[in-house]
Amino acid sequence: MAGLRVAVIGSGVAGLASVKSCLEEGLEPVCFEQHSDIGGTWYVTEEFRPGQGARAYDSLILNTNKGLTCFSDFPFPEDAPPFPTGQHMYPYLKSYAETFGLEKYIQFNTKIHTVTRSNDYETTGSWDIETEVNGDRKWTTFAAVFVCTGVNAQAYTPNIEGVEKFAGTVEHSQTFKSGSKYQNQRILVVGNAHSAGDVATDTSRHAQQVYLSVGRGTWILGRCQDGGIPLDFMLRRIFTMLPLPESLFGKAIMRKANARLDHVKYKLYSGIPAPVGAVMINDELQMRIVCGKVKIVGNLARLGERHAEFDDGTTVSDLDGVIFATGLQRNLPFLDPVVGASEEKLEWYQMVFPVHLPHATMAMIGFFRTQGSLVPVAELQARLAARVVSKKHKLPTKSVMLKNIDRWNNSFLRTYGYYKYSFPNVQFRDEIAAELGVKPSLLEVLKLGPTVAFQYYFGPAFTVHHRLTGPGAWDGATRACAEAQLGGFAKQPRKVPEIKTNKHFLLGLIILPVLFGILWAFIL
Repeated sequence: MAGLRVAVIGSGVAGLASVKSCLEEGLEPVCFEQHSDIGGTWYVTEEFRPGQGARAYDSLILNTNKGLTCFSDFPFPEDAPPFPTGQHMYPYLKSYAETFGLEKYIQFNTKIHTVTRSNDYETTGSWDIETEVNGDRKWTTFAAVFVCTGVNAQAYTPNIEGVEKFAGTVEHSQTFKSGSKYQNQRILVVGNAHSAGDVATDTSRHAQQVYLSVGRGTWILGRCQDGGIPLDFMLRRIFTMLPLPESLFGKAIMRKANARLDHVKYKLYSGIPAPVGAVMINDELQMRIVCGKVKIVGNLARLGERHAEFDDGTTVSDLDGVIFATGLQRNLPFLDPVVGASEEKLEWYQMVFPVHLPHATMAMIGFFRTQGSLVPVAELQARLAARVVSKKHKLPTKSVMLKNIDRWNNSFLRTYGYYKYSFPNVQFRDEIAAELGVKPSLLEVLKLGPTVAFQYYFGPAFTVHHRLTGPGAWDGATRACAEAQLGGFAKQPRKVPEIKTNKHFLLGLIILPVLFGILWAFIL
């Protein structure tokens, strides 16, 4: 007998994980995708497609290691580099969909117009969805809806005085593909996070001069630690278990950033300490600044016909173009207002279930940011939502859920001064995993062997950890843990004399960064 029909809106990372999770729990997913293929951000065409949200530009490299970015039961291919590029992501997602037979549940070229409560919602919790295909509209009723369009749906551009008078080109990084079209031009890039650094770096290879407006400043970090070990290998469970104040973590970030490039001398300094202040992951921008191809300017105040003025009184003249790399935001015009998605303060349990709805049949998947990869967290959200809708998992009482929501909201308000939904990666993952029943206890981990137990607590918090035990456990998880550890290094074709290692050295690869991180935090 067919299971409950669930509408999944979007076939990007969150949408694919949702379709697979529904199938695992005996539900019947129907995924609606407005474009002609899966992948969301990672499905790149030559021309920008209206409504596609974020776009993976040609030079894009993931900021997170493949072992902390992949789906929990589907590692990247062994020959994939430690930091996949945008060109690696689409084939990876395509392979994921093909391996688990997901595409047959996806209706392409389908636009969503309206998602609203059914007439019998109060008793059934069902939703009505109005779709459009080739100009034909129709309504369909579903037992539940998973919204998977994410936080990168609509470009955010600040309201800059004089922008309408600017005679050059104006673009948002949402539509940016390559800097080649800015050959021999003078370009201003506005932004202080990851995309701004990437756009400025790429454009500086072609432009005569690039100016980067970093606002109140930013902290630039590379993707790797000393020795080429991925920086996000420092995302370890042991650090979440130690009573270390967040300020020490911030000092470590700033120390690491200044070791690469003196942020005061190069005018990058932010008066806001990390991680509250802006952080930019970029390995090439340092040299583009040092060689003069990128020059750092202040907060953009206004634009003239061919010039820009900044709030510190400086001016840049003879500009040919401005690129706003100022971020993207969620956009849900089709959604019933009762969900509360348009509000600044969200009251969604585990950032999934709008707590004031009487039925847990509306799931918001991937509507947050995190200090690490979003993929494993969105996948956990999808798994939790599928088990709740299938009645295999019961959520806590409303009062308990509100208490959890208030804890996170108060934390964001205290840290940022507003409701900025940027979650600590490992803590948030483990909280959802515990709710789902896939966060193993110490005893359960020890039963898998001392090597796995040690790696689980002291090694990088790989995504595969969420398949070790509990619902959806994967029998290949133990082996995948070991392979993920080795996946932090890029394989090279050159042959060199073998250097013999022993088990003490291999253990050192895991434990020394942990000890170093702890000492580093306390010393700094």
